[in-house]
Amino acid sequence: MAIITLDEVKDILQIDGDSYDNDIDRLIPYVQEDICDYCNNWFKDPYVYRESVSYISFIRGTTGDSGDVIIDDDSKFLQKGFLSDMDVVVEGGGANVGIHHVTSAVAGQLKLDSTGELISQDPDDTGDNNWIGEIKISRIKWPKAIKLAAAQMVHYLIEHPSPTNVLNERIDDYSVTYAGHNTYPQRILDGLKKYRRAVVI
Repeated sequence: MAIITLDEVKDILQIDGDSYDNDIDRLIPYVQEDICDYCNNWFKDPYVYRESVSYISFIRGTTGDSGDVIIDDDSKFLQKGFLSDMDVVVEGGGANVGIHHVTSAVAGQLKLDSTGELISQDPDDTGDNNWIGEIKISRIKWPKAIKLAAAQMVHYLIEHPSPTNVLNERIDDYSVTYAGHNTYPQRILDGLKKYRRAVVI
């Protein structure tokens, strides 16, 4: 499940009807990425993860098949706590780093809701483009309270559809700060402060 759902956004913002449904659905992934970037935080669950140097591979889906798949040759996904309908973050391996949504989990396979987003990688292929190295896949545990800021960010992007490259601007009590790919008022970003992590250089 994403950081927030369409129904949650509408409930928090008290939106009736479906005239904004397409906009909300389209903007949720951008807001999710902006929050992770701004907070320098993937919200990883420290108890549900799988690490491997030699057992995990990625299969890129194509139109007409079941989509992208992450394979665990050691079949430990269920043992490690992975379930259907959860978000995971992939670290390591380069090409497939990022957040993915799992639609189906079995012992040796995580099926994703994406098709063609993964790059096929196999630990046995040591070519420059396919070398994986150490992979860590962690469950994402979104804090419930973060949904308030996420809903406000979706609303702001609907109301202000043309993001700018403003880094910092202040007019009286109105303030805008650059966050990820979009800009949001400081009053919204203040709701994310407790989730921010220091950037290690």
